[in-house]
Parts: sequence; structure tokens; C-alpha cells
Amino acid sequence: MITVKIRDELVEAARDYKYLLNRGYPVKESLDLVVKRYFLNNIERMILYRCVHPSEMAESIASRKVKAEEVYGQTLLIDGFNVLITVATAFNGGQVFLGDDGLLRDVSKSIRKFSFSVEKHLEKLKLIVKEACFLTPSNIIFFYDKQVSYSGEIASLTRSLGREVKYKIDTIVSSRNDKTIITYSERGIVSSSDIVILLKAKRIFDLAQYIIAKWKPHSIVDIKSLVG
Repeated sequence: MITVKIRDELVEAARDYKYLLNRGYPVKESLDLVVKRYFLNNIERMILYRCVHPSEMAESIASRKVKAEEVYGQTLLIDGFNVLITVATAFNGGQVFLGDDGLLRDVSKSIRKFSFSVEKHLEKLKLIVKEACFLTPSNIIFFYDKQVSYSGEIASLTRSLGREVKYKIDTIVSSRNDKTIITYSERGIVSSSDIVILLKAKRIFDLAQYIIAKWKPHSIVDIKSLVG
């Protein structure tokens, strides 16, 4: 499991990167510049890329976050693999990173390909289903990316886990997962840390952060406070 020491160079790079983004400089060129300037490694680069945004964007996303109690009676739309990967990383002893928009993110999937296994992920998926149901939304829909191996089987497993806790859970498997969630986002509250989805969602609830803050808070690295 990858762990990152938050060294001074990473903090300075994050602040410089945000400054450049706020000045309107392009993402790739700004990222390349600070990575080269502060000799950042690949995982540090991904932390900046996923957790640091222009202030206007970060504030816009943060303003659309809802509290746990606001999920009650609403449709909860869960980006299945996104939430599962983040929760699994924390429960397997890895780090997850709080971005400047207030959303929790895993960066390990950017370094290595995700592969579902019952042994590694079943208990985490059970917990996600249980915690989602505990919020008592009116209904729950999990969205899974068709391009990930065994996504159909995982969708079926998710529905069966819902039945175990006497909660009807719907699942949608799509080859354009982000676009599908965005289409549905008008109907309810979105749980994802994917920036493409977050920019379109009207209401956001960070289910992964809700779970990890409750069960594995020590795994959270607060990038938001470091950037300032």
C-alpha cells in the first residue's frame, strides 16, 4: 500500500499550483511546472491533480455538498467503483486525501489498475450498502462502469446486499458511467469524487468520506488545510 510523507516541497508545490490555476494558467502546463520545480514523484503529482483546483471551482463544488441528514427521503446516486475504491484504500491501510473542494479522494487507482475481488472488497461493499441504507434515502441507485471487469456481477451482488438489509437497491451498468450519472443527477444527490461529475451535480454527498471519517479517520490526509 502506497503511503505519502507530506513534505514541505509538496505543500509549496500545492500552493504554487493553486496560484497558477487561479491566474488562469492551463492545468497540464501548471502541473508540469511545479512537479519539475519541486521534484515531485508520480503519486505526489496525482495528489495535486485530484485535490487542488481553482478557488472558484472548489468553492462551487463545496457549496453544493449536503449533510448526512439531508439525504433522508432523497434519491441517492452512488458512483459505485469510485466510492468502493476510496473506502477500500482506507480500510486496507492506505491514505485518502481531502481536496480543497471538501471531497475525499483516493489517488492509488491513478497509479495501478483496479481489480475487484470478493476477498478484498466484499466486506467494504457490504459496509457501503449498510451505511447508505442507514441514511434512509427514498431509494438508492449504484452506477458501475461497464469497462471494469465483472461489473455486471458486482451490480448483481450490490442488489443482493441491499436485499439482505431489506432495502431495494437499483444498479445501472453503463459504458459511459460519468455521463449516465450526470444524466440522473437532476433526480437526486450524487456521491462521487469524480470532478467531471461534480461540476454538473446539483447536490453532492461524500459517502466515502462519511464512512471513512467514522471508521478510519486516521487514514485521511488533509490537503485542503495545507493549501490554505
